[in-house]
This record gives sequence, C-alpha cells and structure tokens, in this order.
Amino acid sequence: MDTWWDYVTKYDEFCIQSGDLEDCSRNEMADLKLDFVKIQMCVEDSFGDNEDTCTSNPVLDSDTLQMGQDQIFLFPSVNINGFTFRGNLVPIDGVYEALCESFNSMPPNCVRYFNQDRSTPGIIIAPNSEHASVLIAAGVLIILFGFFLFCCYRRYLKRELRSQMARDVQFAVGQYVEFKEDKEDSKLFR
Repeated sequence: MDTWWDYVTKYDEFCIQSGDLEDCSRNEMADLKLDFVKIQMCVEDSFGDNEDTCTSNPVLDSDTLQMGQDQIFLFPSVNINGFTFRGNLVPIDGVYEALCESFNSMPPNCVRYFNQDRSTPGIIIAPNSEHASVLIAAGVLIILFGFFLFCCYRRYLKRELRSQMARDVQFAVGQYVEFKEDKEDSKLFR
C-alpha cells in the first residue's frame, strides 16, 4: 500500500502538469522500481475481449459506479468507515488524523502521533516549493490587477465628476444669463 501512495503522490506532484502523462508515469514507476510493462499489461487485460477497447472497461466501470454511490467526485479519494475524506491527500497528515479519529479506541501509533512534538515533522510529505511559488506569484498578480482596476476606476470617477461639474456649471451659467436677459427685457418694457 505504501508503494501505491508513493506513486500517487509522485504522479500528482510531477505528472499532472506535464505534457506527456504516460512517459511521466513510466519514469515515476521506474523510480519506485515498479514493472511498467507488467502494469501496462494488467491495464490492457482489464478491458477484456470487447471490440470497444477504448471506452469499455468493466473494472473502471465498476469503480466509477461505486464512486458515484459513495459520492466521490475527486480521484484519488479515501473512504473511512463509509465516509469520504474531504481534504488534501498530500501531505498525508490529514488522512492519517482522520483515520486515527475514526477509531472508538485509538491504537498506540495514533496516540503517539497526536502526542508528538509538532515542531518536528511526523508523517509529513514536503510540499512542492514550485507550487508555493506559483501560488505566491498568482496572489501578487491578482493584487496588482486589483490595484490596476482600482486606479482605472478612480480615474473614471474623476472624469465623470469633472464632466458632471462642467454640465452643472454650464447649466447654472445658462440660467444666470437667461435670468439677466429676462431682467433687462423687463426694464425695457417699463
């Protein structure tokens, strides 16, 4: 089971964003000393003797049906006592804590885990620093874009205010001129 977790973790970290999933998968399996050809044959055999080997796979169809029944929307997912774990699978601490908390009486390993000093890493898989830098860069870009929009909006408001003020002044001057002309006309008729 550890090998599966190791593979899923490496695949998620390195292969999801790569352009060639099969080559990346092959490389990760080689790093874990897994036989890619044997696994590939197992995958191909799971399609059975159907003529429609691209879309019909009884094993995957069964898994998909079970995922729908268990309300699993992300893969891979973890079910603990019939409940789907909602959280990050990596680092694995969250899964381990949920698993330990599902016991009526915690096993000694769980007790030790919860009693350990959190300043030293436990079952933590180091986060990918590339992901962190991308998130920080995205956050900075979003903030800069928001500032840019704010500046544009302020500039728009200033223009609108000047335009409105010019219209108001023009209207007031027009009324004043009209009032003055009316006053002069009334003097002429006296």
